[in-house]
Amino acid sequence: MSNLKIKVFNGGDTLAGFAVNSVLIYSENDAVLLDTQFSQSSAHRFVGMVTENGVKPSRIYISHFHPDHFLALNVIKKNFQISRCYRFPILQI
Repeated sequence: MSNLKIKVFNGGDTLAGFAVNSVLIYSENDAVLLDTQFSQSSAHRFVGMVTENGVKPSRIYISHFHPDHFLALNVIKKNFQISRCYRFPILQI
């Protein structure tokens, strides 16, 4: 069993004022993301954090359907070429 690592990114320094947490959960073999940020600029910084950790996420999960948790989904999907995205309860979107 691989050891899981967790890193939290907070994009709260945007002018929009949304302090959204995005989470990277990863091991040696795989990574998943939880929530994708509100602003495009915060999402790009989140991509940088994920990339610095040397992992390529295979899935994205959206914790709930509020815009501050998914509006920058396009940035994440494009940068990591992720085709699967889920929301809770688990439904593919």
